[in-house]
Amino acid sequence: MYFLDCILNFRRNFSIWRTHDKAEIDYLEETDGMLYANEFKWKDQKVRFRVSFLQSYPEHQTAVVSRQNFEGFLGV
Repeated sequence: MYFLDCILNFRRNFSIWRTHDKAEIDYLEETDGMLYANEFKWKDQKVRFRVSFLQSYPEHQTAVVSRQNFEGFLGV
């Protein structure tokens, strides 16, 4: 992803999100003031984003990256 960012001249900040009770978002990316929260799941399973995250950041986007769609996430 860093390579693509350099080519396309994008600046992104990324981190994880975790609460004191250990609830977390696997990958959080901020681009131009918008947060993109991603959960990574290799096996098929239902994913629910934490209510505390959704309430704190209601205008931002969430996605699940899985075996079926990871190539799109990586940009290949």
